[in-house]
Amino acid sequence: MNGLNEQRNAEFVFSVLNRMIDSEILNIRTVRSSFMQESYNLYVKYQIIVHKDKEEELTPSKYSRFLVESPLTNEGQFGSFHQLYYINGKLIATGVLDILPKCVSSVYFFYDPEFEKLSLGTFSALQEISLTHSLSRNLPSLHYYYMGYYIHKCPKMKYKGKFEPSELMDPISYSWCLLKNCTDILDYNDRPRLCNNPHKSFSGSSKIFIIKKNNLYEFQTFQQIEDSDIGDESLKRSLEYLYENIGEDISNFLFFYDD
Repeated sequence: MNGLNEQRNAEFVFSVLNRMIDSEILNIRTVRSSFMQESYNLYVKYQIIVHKDKEEELTPSKYSRFLVESPLTNEGQFGSFHQLYYINGKLIATGVLDILPKCVSSVYFFYDPEFEKLSLGTFSALQEISLTHSLSRNLPSLHYYYMGYYIHKCPKMKYKGKFEPSELMDPISYSWCLLKNCTDILDYNDRPRLCNNPHKSFSGSSKIFIIKKNNLYEFQTFQQIEDSDIGDESLKRSLEYLYENIGEDISNFLFFYDD
């Protein structure tokens, strides 16, 4: 029942958004990413006032590299886009998006600081969620909205945590965790693990390599060498600790074993 209520609430929000967008006051245009002087001028104003950047550093070429040029191929409904927000014909905000086969990715958003009280960051997120919902009707594999990086102690990113059910990826287990279940960990713990989800325990099966006396061994082979003096399992315990805190990425390391 709760799921049905949530769906109805979402549908109501989307319908309100669509009515606002269809009004004569607010208009949103979605265009392929390209350099527009109007958007660039707005970006410079936003960066100077909101982020205290120096105007001389906000060149058109840097803007283009950051928010216009894209490695994505524009095919059909996929590619890189700018969403242009107009009020009474005046550009007040620009959202930079990548529309991918499985998600809509929010790359960046900037707005006219004169309209700061409108909470345009929150409004744009709702608009982009609505866009994701709309695209998913014809593209069944596309049903995720990615809001980019989340820094818990950054005030400018706090709004991202207002949307539910938001999830963060655990850098250890690579599993998704509900943000609301991670807040205490993020508040008080600097360790990267966010989820209590079970993940594969260290068994030495990962492609971990050990160097001893100029010889290279896979860890499993190294364990079987009689003269490796690993009886106290000190090396294994060290690797288990690293696996616990780094996860599968431990396989990217090369370890030197010194008798």
